[in-house]
Amino acid sequence: MENENKIKKLLYKKADSWWYHQQLKNEGKISEYKKLVNNSVKHDFDYIQDTINNNGFVTIGRGGYSIHKNDNITLSGYTNNINDLTIQACILSGIPVLNTLTIPEDKIIQVIKFPLMSINKNDFYDEPMNYRPFKHVFSLYMKLGAEAYNL
Repeated sequence: MENENKIKKLLYKKADSWWYHQQLKNEGKISEYKKLVNNSVKHDFDYIQDTINNNGFVTIGRGGYSIHKNDNITLSGYTNNINDLTIQACILSGIPVLNTLTIPEDKIIQVIKFPLMSINKNDFYDEPMNYRPFKHVFSLYMKLGAEAYNL
């Protein structure tokens, strides 16, 4: 993967900042600290690789972020900051990212009528929901002021 070392560095920095990892380091439990940080970095890096391999995408909004690995599996977080290190790692890796935080408050209500984003489902999919390819739905959000990366 291009930028692999930079991506892992971002993920390491995030894992290192977790309060429990800091507590272990401060208590001198270095081997346990290193094990947990390295496991976290490996997990997140593998998840990003799987998302790339599945042509997945990331959304970030007022309620947090979701990394859509495929149509049935997502990894969510509470941050709603485009500068979050996990989000930055996804952008650096080339995963399409939609930032809806830039949509003005008076326009955000309009997204309620948008179709759901999908990697593989289409509107003919046998479900009661309205799905469209995520790139199409990204364009609808962008018309309201959302920012997109890696499209």
